[in-house]
Amino acid sequence: MRVRFFFYSALLSLVSTFSIPAMAQFQAPTDEELKMTADPKAPGAAAVYLNVEEIANDPIHYQSFYARIKVLTEKGKELATVEVPYFKGNK
Repeated sequence: MRVRFFFYSALLSLVSTFSIPAMAQFQAPTDEELKMTADPKAPGAAAVYLNVEEIANDPIHYQSFYARIKVLTEKGKELATVEVPYFKGNK
């Protein structure tokens, strides 16, 4: 009975440790971001990055890329296309 309890406790802690980075943490846009129609730092831009975050954890083979963008014009919709690369095997 004790061994089984220890095994399940160890398994639960292991699963919870590795699943924490995989949980998506999406940020809700602020009122200021929703009202934004131009960026003074990038005049005439069709879209701008609001936030970019990249995390790599080699021991557990985890990589995360999080980018928040604001589309400012119709042309910016072309820039809003997201491509997710997938590397199969060890290339």
